[in-house]
Amino acid sequence: MVIYTDTNVIVRLITGDDQEQRRLAVAAVNRYGSAEVFVSDVVLAELFYVLANPRQYAMSRIDICGALDGLLGTPQFSISPEARAALMIVADNKKLDFTDCLLSVYANGQKKKLLSFDQDLIKLMK
Repeated sequence: MVIYTDTNVIVRLITGDDQEQRRLAVAAVNRYGSAEVFVSDVVLAELFYVLANPRQYAMSRIDICGALDGLLGTPQFSISPEARAALMIVADNKKLDFTDCLLSVYANGQKKKLLSFDQDLIKLMK
């Protein structure tokens, strides 16, 4: 069985800023046992936006990637291969956000051109 999760559950698991919701999130994941909890690409994009937002959590990309590595190191959580590749790129590239990196992975994987005004993204595609 595969269970899709929303961004707010992952935020609670990573930040623990609302202890009651964190407890409920952990209990929910544990209740499903060995079921796969899939974190979709769109949830990851939103997660980066929320966690990096200076008016909310102001986490660095390195801290976000580290927190996700910890979460994805558990057997229940999974992401797409493209998202995993994008995480590796965003951790090392300070000029691109996660969405840019994910877009480049999809375009490169499908051998498609990418239309953008972002010169750093265009360089990544070469």
